[in-house]
Amino acid sequence: MKITKLATLAALALSVTFGSAHAQERKDPLLSNIEQRQAFFKLVALYYGPLNAMNKGDMPYDAAAASAAAANLALLVQLDQAALWKAGADRSFSEASTTLPKAFEDAGAIDKGLESLAAAVAALVPVAGDGLEPMKAAFAPVGGTCKDCHDAYRFKE
Repeated sequence: MKITKLATLAALALSVTFGSAHAQERKDPLLSNIEQRQAFFKLVALYYGPLNAMNKGDMPYDAAAASAAAANLALLVQLDQAALWKAGADRSFSEASTTLPKAFEDAGAIDKGLESLAAAVAALVPVAGDGLEPMKAAFAPVGGTCKDCHDAYRFKE
């Protein structure tokens, strides 16, 4: 089953890559980079969302759904994301971006944030299906790592 998920993610990555290459012929590369980064985080939100909803009590806890969401989130955060973070593809370049220039100016900020997120998600995976309380305890650091980066490096309207 994990190989199927990896194959699906690989196919998705290829389609994004080839589609992006074609789009870049017509668009500024920094604008394309912003769009690619936003597409990645929409996928993250797809799996983060149900976990967050269960955590907040907005949807009933479902062990199978929590396990699947955590496993898929773990696959996503393991991807090399360096290509999503081109210097200059930030709010100062385009209002389409919510990333502040500071994210690129603070040495290693993006890498540190992504590493923290990957570690928090890795700790969530083995307990996500073990009940609401273990899932909530392991989910808190995931939300915390997202919040830390958003608070420091995301434009707020």
